[in-house]
Amino acid sequence: MTTAAKTPRFSLPRFFRVRRLPGVVAWLVAMLAYAYRRTLRLRVSDPHGFVRDLSRSGCVVALWHNRIPISALCFPLEIRQRAAVLISASRDGEYAAAVVARFGMRSVRGSSSRRGARALRELTQELHRGTIVVLTLDGPRGPRYEPHPGAVALAASCDVPLVPISVNSHRRGELPSWDRTQLPLPFSRIELVVGAPLRLQPPAEASLDQVKSALMAITDDRRGAAPVA
Repeated sequence: MTTAAKTPRFSLPRFFRVRRLPGVVAWLVAMLAYAYRRTLRLRVSDPHGFVRDLSRSGCVVALWHNRIPISALCFPLEIRQRAAVLISASRDGEYAAAVVARFGMRSVRGSSSRRGARALRELTQELHRGTIVVLTLDGPRGPRYEPHPGAVALAASCDVPLVPISVNSHRRGELPSWDRTQLPLPFSRIELVVGAPLRLQPPAEASLDQVKSALMAITDDRRGAAPVA
């Protein structure tokens, strides 16, 4: 009796199967990010004094998902050291958390589909300790610029302000992802814009339009004079 030959199974190299990102790789990614940031000319528009007033109590910072990479580089160190970022509990999230730690920020792991209840408890505790909790309004899966109630509900239930923040650049690249992640071109001008803090009341759904309008008001997706579709 003839035995059929087994078809070899394809598997990823061992490096890509590790659960944790090696420390040297996270360090290298962070150093490259810092070098890239040094090529950018940053202007801060903060008429309400959020960045200057580091003595304020806990708050929720809300931004669009496609501003995540550049926003982390634009926050002053004093802000990053007081910040906690919600990151998914997936393997990709594990890698992101390792890099975020190199920027001086803590991470809370979880999402609506995994560890959601535990993450909510941890975020609530962080706010009570005076932490700046950073959340994306339209993450983690979009659609782009359509807010979900998570950040609004957290700010309202903990009775802390929600601070809309955006980073704008006319000269940029966009990744082919659902959110069109924006990366300013080296040696270009960028602007960190901080909106007025919002005091929200439950239910969260009643405030979504207000929060979306506030964040879109400081979001500039133009390239020169041509709006991005």
